[in-house]
Amino acid sequence: MSFLGEDSASTFTLTIDGEGSRSYSCNICHKVYKKRNFIAQHYNHVHLKLRPKLRSCHLCNVKVPGYMRAFHMEEHGLPAPSCGACGKKFAYPFQVLQHQKFYHMGETEHRCEPCNLKFKHKHQLNAHMAKHLTEKRFKCELCDKTFKWRSGLKTHLLIHNNVRRHVCHVCQDSFVQKSSEDSASTFTLTIDGEGSRSYSCNICLKVYKKRNFITQHYNHVHLKLRPKLRSCHLCNVKVPGYMRAFHMEEHGLPAPSCGACGKKFAYPFQVLQHQKFYHMGESNYRCEECNLKFKRRSELAKHQFKHSSEKRFKCELCDKTFKWKSGEDSFTLTVGGDGTKTYTCNLCESSYKKRSCFTQHYKHVHLKLRPKLRGCHLCDVKVPGYMRAFHMEEHGLPAPSCGACGKKFAYPWQVLQHQKFHHMGEAKYRCEPCNLTFMRGGDYNRHQNKHMDVKMFKCELCGKAFKWGKGLKTHMMIHNNIRRHVCIVCRESFVQSSSLKYHMVKRHPETI
Repeated sequence: MSFLGEDSASTFTLTIDGEGSRSYSCNICHKVYKKRNFIAQHYNHVHLKLRPKLRSCHLCNVKVPGYMRAFHMEEHGLPAPSCGACGKKFAYPFQVLQHQKFYHMGETEHRCEPCNLKFKHKHQLNAHMAKHLTEKRFKCELCDKTFKWRSGLKTHLLIHNNVRRHVCHVCQDSFVQKSSEDSASTFTLTIDGEGSRSYSCNICLKVYKKRNFITQHYNHVHLKLRPKLRSCHLCNVKVPGYMRAFHMEEHGLPAPSCGACGKKFAYPFQVLQHQKFYHMGESNYRCEECNLKFKRRSELAKHQFKHSSEKRFKCELCDKTFKWKSGEDSFTLTVGGDGTKTYTCNLCESSYKKRSCFTQHYKHVHLKLRPKLRGCHLCDVKVPGYMRAFHMEEHGLPAPSCGACGKKFAYPWQVLQHQKFHHMGEAKYRCEPCNLTFMRGGDYNRHQNKHMDVKMFKCELCGKAFKWGKGLKTHMMIHNNIRRHVCIVCRESFVQSSSLKYHMVKRHPETI
C-alpha cells in the first residue's frame, strides 16, 4: 500500500524555517504535521480513504485491525502471544521471539563498542553513538556558536529571535527555555556551607532536598498535573498506571512477582530487572576497587567516595575538614582508657555506645525524620514499613518466612538473604586461615582479630596489654576494685563472673 498515492508535489508542501525544523502542510485541507509519516497517514486515511484492513472475528461480528486481533480474541478466552519469562503480551508471535532474544537472552546485532551497551534497533545505536563524538556539527550562522545536537541549535536560535514560549502562570513573565521558567518562578535553590542543597517552593514555601521532589510537588499541587488515570475494565475505579497491577489483584489477577522471593512489581520488566541483579548477580555498575556491584549508577558514584581521600566538608570555626557531612557537628566521640567508645549528642548531651544508636536518635529527635507510617488498608492502624508484615498477620496474611526453619522476616528479600547464608552456605566474606564464612563485613573484621598477635589495648596503670577492648575493660575493674558479681550464700563479691563460679565450686558445692 502506497503511503502517498500521488507524487509529493501535489500531496504536501514542505517548509523549513530558520531553526531547521520541518513542517508538512497538506495541499488539500491545509493541515500541518511535523513528520513525513504523519502527513502520509493523514493523506491515505482521510483523502484516499485507505483505512487499515479490518478482518471480521470468526466468533462474533466485530471487525478489528490486524494488530488488535490477538487482544480481541482474549475476550473469547484465547490468550494473546506472551513472553513466558516476564508475561508481556504481543500482537504477533514473531514479536515474542524478538523480545526474548533481546531482553532475556541478550542477543542483539547492535552494540556500542566504546561502552558495550546493547540496542534493539539500529537507529537507537546511531543516536547513542553521537554521545561519543566530540565534533559539534551544528553551527549558529549569527554568532558561530556550535552545538553537538540539533535541538541545542534550535533552542539557541530562539534566543536570537527572542521567542519566549514559556510563560509563568503566576507573574506572566516569559522565558525562552522551560528550565529558565522552572528555576525562576518555581523554586529557590539554597546551598549552605556544607554543600547540601535545598529547593524551596516560591508559592507555598515548602522545602525539598532533591530537584525531582520539588518538580513533582509543583506539577501535582500547583499545576494540577496529576498522573493519568485509566479506568479499570472490570469496575469503574480509575487508577494510575503504576497502581493498575495491584488494583487488578482485587479482581483475582495476580500482579507480576518474582518466583524466587515473591516480591511484587507494577510492571513485568521490573521483575526481570530485579531477578537479573538480586538473583543472577548481573550488574552494569561494579566498583573496581572492592568489586561490589550496584543496581544504579548513582549508588556506585556514592560508594566510590569511600575510596577517595577527599574531605569536602569544612568547619567554619576551626577549619577542620571532614569526609562526611554527619561527622562535623552532630556528636562528640570519646574513647575511654579501656577502649570503649561513647557518642555524645552535641544538642542534648545524650550518650550512646554505638554509632547507629546515635544516628537513629539524631534523626528521630532533632531532625524529626520519623519512620514513615502507612495506613493499613484493612483497618485504621498506621505502622512503619518494617512492622507492616507482622501487623498483617492479625488479618490472616502470613509474614515472609523461611520454608526450611520457619523464621519470620519483615521483607521477602531478607528471606532470600537468610536462606543463602544459613541454608545454602553462600557468603560474601570468608576467612582464609580458618575457612569460616560471614554474612556481614563487620562480623568478618571482628573475627580477623583472633588471628592477629597484636594487643592494641594497653592498661595505663600497669602496662598489661590485651587483644580485646572487653579484656581491658574487665582488667580496669580490678584496679578500681569494682566487684559486681556477688555470692548468694556468703555475700562475698568478685570482679569477674569466672571467679564467682570458681568460688561456688570450692566453697558452696551443695548449691550447684
